[in-house]
Amino acid sequence: MCKARDRKARLHSYLFDFMWEARFQLCIEGPKPRPQSQFRRRGVRRLLTQKFYAEIGQAGAYTRRSGLDRETNKALLLRHITGNAVEGARLQELIEVLRHQSRDQVQGLLRELKREGQIWFQGTTKGGRWFPRQGKLHA
Repeated sequence: MCKARDRKARLHSYLFDFMWEARFQLCIEGPKPRPQSQFRRRGVRRLLTQKFYAEIGQAGAYTRRSGLDRETNKALLLRHITGNAVEGARLQELIEVLRHQSRDQVQGLLRELKREGQIWFQGTTKGGRWFPRQGKLHA
């Protein structure tokens, strides 16, 4: 009976110390930043809020972690394709341009650019190359 009471007293003491420490940390450090959710197809990607990154002086880290919007990614691809208009740009090069995107995501952006009439594709499989529309020489 005495051992059980001692264990219970130690547990209460431990919990009290733990809660006191947590309250003390909260008073000193302030509230912890809340994560901001970004929904994607598979699962949820968690980010800290933009305000938090601004407060710690790393506003660029938020932009880097949240990623660029779709139009900016398409502009980067088009810029690379236009810069390599003579020899064309291979898919592997374009994946390196947007290394934070998957292969399928890059291909989706390329399909959109093609549908919009800004680029065209010559060749098949890995050997194919993307060219800007104004540089098209054949019908």
